[in-house]
Amino acid sequence: MLGCHQKNSSQSRSGSRANWSGEGSEVSPGLVEVLSKGSRNGSHSDARCWLNKAGDSSGEVCTLAFKGQDAVVNASTSFSVAEQHKFIDAAIAAGVKRYLPSEYGLDNNNPEAQELSPVFKDKGMVQQYLRSKESSGLTWTAIACGMWIGCTTANQIVFTSDFATTQKELVETIERLTGAKWVRKAISTKEAIPALKKAWENGEASAGYGLINICFTKGAYSGHFEPTRHIRNKELGLPEKHLEQVVKEALAEVGHPDFT
Repeated sequence: MLGCHQKNSSQSRSGSRANWSGEGSEVSPGLVEVLSKGSRNGSHSDARCWLNKAGDSSGEVCTLAFKGQDAVVNASTSFSVAEQHKFIDAAIAAGVKRYLPSEYGLDNNNPEAQELSPVFKDKGMVQQYLRSKESSGLTWTAIACGMWIGCTTANQIVFTSDFATTQKELVETIERLTGAKWVRKAISTKEAIPALKKAWENGEASAGYGLINICFTKGAYSGHFEPTRHIRNKELGLPEKHLEQVVKEALAEVGHPDFT
């Protein structure tokens, strides 16, 4: 998975699910450990993973879990990313070589995106913290992959993107493939953003996802990589994907009768 050919990898996450894709990965089977913040009882069915229930994920527990690992992949949920500092400190204490923070979205250094959503601000702060720790010997790679890997990726953001589209093009593609017409409703982001921010401040978690959606669909917040960023899909060996293919897969996944 990493160009430095790390063999042992530990995944740290907050939540109850971990999804794995072994195709093309250079992480050796049986050498992946999952450090879960959750305390729910249950077994992990993937024979390639050990599930370490860390309870409160204290620094000492994390350091112990990271011992002997070459890389730590953090998959914390959007609203838990600010807790990564202790994982980074634990990775340094354990002698981990590479840390991948929970990114998987925009360029989280974008000031407009940080101002719009606390999630992107927190992710940007985590990157700053990682930069401040480079002298410790810990290297890092942040992966910006849009809405929905090698020594050359050390200490930088890796931009990946299958394609860029618009909401109009997406809806038109769905209509063409299914023969069904969708009702369109125009929403002003100038009105939606203040309302969502107020709702977020009042504790409505769903408003946070609304702000994230705006970041991905409005170009001002760095969600459109192609015009300004070097897209690295080909050099990472990622397969090509196209809008129509992805729409067909999504329709099949939601059980559309014409695509099952």
